[in-house]
Amino acid sequence: MQQPSERQVVAVHFDSEPGAAVQRHLLVRIEHVYSRLAPTHAGRPVDEITDEMLARLRSLGVNVLPRQIEPYARSLSSMRPTSAA
Repeated sequence: MQQPSERQVVAVHFDSEPGAAVQRHLLVRIEHVYSRLAPTHAGRPVDEITDEMLARLRSLGVNVLPRQIEPYARSLSSMRPTSAA
């Protein structure tokens, strides 16, 4: 049995690289906004979707560049609009 002074300390790493947790956090926020806009903004112009996504992300404390959001906006723009029930 080891004495308390002889115990080894094991290093624990939660992230594979610096900033990985922040990147995951940003992606979760972006996906959340994307899923909220999908029913109402599908088929709309890319610029309109980009502006709305940026506004909603900023309200969540996420400040990204428009070019980082444009792929999501293009994807949403290419979807068929849902019919209003």
